[in-house]
Amino acid sequence: MSLFKHLSAVSRALLGKVKAEQELDDELREYLAQNVAGKMEAGMSAEESQRAARMEMGSLDAVKEQVHAAGWESRVENVMRDLRFGLRTLRKNPAFSILGVATLAIGIGANAALFSVVQAVLFKPLPYPSAGRLMHIFAYWPGGFGNITYPDYVAALERSHSFADVAACESWGSIALTGPERAIQLRTAFVTPNYLELLGAPRVRGRIFRADENTVDGGHAVAVLSFAVWQQQYGSDPGIIGRVIQLNHAPYVVIGVLGQDFHDLVEVEDPRPEIWLPTTMARSLLGQAPLSDQAFSIYWGLGLLKPGVSEQQARHDLAAVASQMEREQPKTHRGRGMDLQPVSAYANGMFRRPAVLLMIGAGLILLIGCMNIANSMLVRIALRRREMAMRRALGASSKQLARQLFLECGLLAFAGGVAGLLLALWLTGLLGQWVHNKVSSVLQLRPDGWVAVVAIILSLDTTLVLGLVSVLDARRVKLWETLGQSGRQGMSLGRSSVRKTLVVAEIGFSVMLVIGAGLMLRSFGELVTSGLAFRTDHLLTFRVSLSGVKYNDKLKRTQFAEAFTQKEKAVPGIESVSLLGPSMLGHATWVMSIFPQERHARGPEDFVQTFRHSISPGTLGNLGITLLHGREFTRFDTAQSPDVAIISESVAREFWPQEDAVGKQLNGIDPTRPPITVVGVAADARHRQRYDLADIAADWPLGGLGPQRDLYQPYAQRPNSDITVALRINGATSGLAESVIASVAALDRDLAVDDVRLLDDRIREQNQAPAVLSLLMAGYALLALVLAALGVYSVMLQSVTHRSQEIGIRMALGAQRSDVLSMLLKEGMSLSALGILSGLSGALVFSGVMSHLLYGISTRDPLTFLTVVPILILVALAACLLPALRALRVDPLATLRCD
Repeated sequence: MSLFKHLSAVSRALLGKVKAEQELDDELREYLAQNVAGKMEAGMSAEESQRAARMEMGSLDAVKEQVHAAGWESRVENVMRDLRFGLRTLRKNPAFSILGVATLAIGIGANAALFSVVQAVLFKPLPYPSAGRLMHIFAYWPGGFGNITYPDYVAALERSHSFADVAACESWGSIALTGPERAIQLRTAFVTPNYLELLGAPRVRGRIFRADENTVDGGHAVAVLSFAVWQQQYGSDPGIIGRVIQLNHAPYVVIGVLGQDFHDLVEVEDPRPEIWLPTTMARSLLGQAPLSDQAFSIYWGLGLLKPGVSEQQARHDLAAVASQMEREQPKTHRGRGMDLQPVSAYANGMFRRPAVLLMIGAGLILLIGCMNIANSMLVRIALRRREMAMRRALGASSKQLARQLFLECGLLAFAGGVAGLLLALWLTGLLGQWVHNKVSSVLQLRPDGWVAVVAIILSLDTTLVLGLVSVLDARRVKLWETLGQSGRQGMSLGRSSVRKTLVVAEIGFSVMLVIGAGLMLRSFGELVTSGLAFRTDHLLTFRVSLSGVKYNDKLKRTQFAEAFTQKEKAVPGIESVSLLGPSMLGHATWVMSIFPQERHARGPEDFVQTFRHSISPGTLGNLGITLLHGREFTRFDTAQSPDVAIISESVAREFWPQEDAVGKQLNGIDPTRPPITVVGVAADARHRQRYDLADIAADWPLGGLGPQRDLYQPYAQRPNSDITVALRINGATSGLAESVIASVAALDRDLAVDDVRLLDDRIREQNQAPAVLSLLMAGYALLALVLAALGVYSVMLQSVTHRSQEIGIRMALGAQRSDVLSMLLKEGMSLSALGILSGLSGALVFSGVMSHLLYGISTRDPLTFLTVVPILILVALAACLLPALRALRVDPLATLRCD
């Protein structure tokens, strides 16, 4: 029979069942009539022929059943019947069904959602052409690594043999977009012409840079806009190409607009660029050192490997180029090298450890949930032993019983899988939005088909596991032994070793999650309460960029800073005004390598790297940073006076551990600059962001661990173009932002004010990543505790129910209630103790995954372990106590009357 005819027959049998039954009855009657007629022709009487034919055929119902069983439609019918029976069974116990579906939905949904994160981090290629061959090129030196110089980029481009192309980008600066309205600050990226081409930047208007637009320093004033700037500032004007715009008071021609979905690689650590300019324009716009400067390490390198060239080959090639640079430039490149990493590792590396940690936690939750449901299934099978035995006695085969149990588990897993898929889609969208807005726009998290695939796989696996556990337990049903029991004995729960093992495992995995959550919460508590060693309250901060032709003269910057300071001090509600060079609580924009003058540095590796801060007089007092020795800066520390500095306590201990640092002199790595005299020593403070996922990815200690070396210099001697202004206020902040913008505009209407907000708000935003991790782990831990407690409670409750007759006899023979309570608690707490001990062992391994995610504590933090263990014991005790107290209400006489 062809497949089409077979399917047609099955469809007729299922959809037209009454008609099919009628046709079968007609066929059997016709066959019987023909058989009778044949026997009558052979000489038998009508009555004898009828009797003989019926005896040969047997029961019509049995024949119909045999005919029906021979087709596929009967199997489909049996499955449908078992499904209806399974639905009725689950409907009879709504508490079990709802709890099981909810548990599976949370486990499956969390795993499917977090798989989308793991997929984006580990498996999904970045949205760039030839992303697998794109490499991030960086410099390294003894004790650290960072960006390359422009000459390093040129050397890698011209001398290496492993790269098809090499590009560079500098993205730390900001410029002002000026015009008839108020100036607007734009995040800027200065790039080589091939940079955007290597990233495959899509254009909606115009073009990107040509090679000849990066040959003359300051010679090509052209710009490429982001889609957002084109849309917000120019109303998506289709005639934007060729338009002249003013950047830092200088004219630039717009040559292109990039697509809305383009994300620059530098967005991983820095704000999203809003305008791209040739690297040759950085000096004229920002007053930077010339491109030929061998010590100006601010460029982000990008290389495209040639086809067939391995990462290791390119690494050796770069090492050879760095060796040539060291021989040619020993003063600036001694001990300095170049290395690379895939851009995927750079862009997504910061998410790997958090993603793996959360995936492990979600997997444990699903495993604990499956164990809990399996335990409940075993209890239900124990209570249905008489039903199982009756079905076996009535002819049901082991195969039929197994199919029934698998279908019941499948219904539960299917409902949990559907609910989990909906939860996963919601969670994936939520996580994707949070990561895009708060962490990195390069990492793209979107719900896709893989989320559904993972949910389906997890549902099938859950069905298989629960079904196997149920079938293996149901096979132990002994027909006549079960049917011969009565009363409570007929509800014997049988051997509970499997269920006890599952409970011990549940508790063990729960302990691992609770301790992991405890470590994350303790770490977050340390982060919040550790302090920064300076006052953050009532401190309003904002940024101003003093760059461009107008402020190329350092004296102009100093004059603006002094004028603004005097103007703001006169504003009611402002206690003090401070100017700082680097961004507060962010990666310092400037670093400086120093060494005591009385020692002789052999090379760059002997210098100590510090974060350099250009500050105005009175800043340390304004911020509440204690001055331990010496003096603060004054208005007499000018560009014409000798260079002076205040160093942090860590720097003083590094260079002069047994001496007073005041009066000592420091040399920088630039031999052309005069020595710097130390005039003060300040207490250590933390100006860098304390909890940074990029540090975690690079295996660096988090910002709050270890000393932070700081060197403060008077702003008049080292006037940075980008400054952060800190205003100590003593009243409400309403209207201050507008007042600040107006004050800057009154001094120079072409200057843009950016990022006006309270420092406390800035800190809260930086704490979001550890806060989210801590909350997720705490949620895992709470759910695991609830599931484990339910597991212990379930086993104890069924044990009490099963042993009610034994308990009644004990009490009738004189056992005290305290004895019965002690016996039952001992049984439950012994299981809990085994689970806690096994969980503590597993927690020591599990916490190792978290080592780089913790701030200020170790993975074996004693306070966490000493706090968590009593909580677990109390939860286990409560789960054991409730069923035990119920057992004390057993009436001995009523129990003895039951047999």
